[in-house]
Amino acid sequence: MDWAIGGPYTLRSRPEFTSPDWVTTMKVLRFLLKIGCCLALCAGFAGADSIQLRNGRHLQGKYIGGTTTAIGFMTGGTIEYFATTEV
Repeated sequence: MDWAIGGPYTLRSRPEFTSPDWVTTMKVLRFLLKIGCCLALCAGFAGADSIQLRNGRHLQGKYIGGTTTAIGFMTGGTIEYFATTEV
């Protein structure tokens, strides 16, 4: 019989998928997948940029771009441009 179409056994009833070694391996892989997802989620939150100006002002946001004379920085949906001498 062809397993893709649906043989007489389900995957859970097949002996090779219910052995203690297989179950332990799957638990470890599931745990590692959960850890990986948590790390990916945390890395997304840690991706914010920050800038500190000479006057002491500290901003969290996203670096947009810059030239030799100005820096673009987005904070809260508004884009601000700062002279490089202010940073």
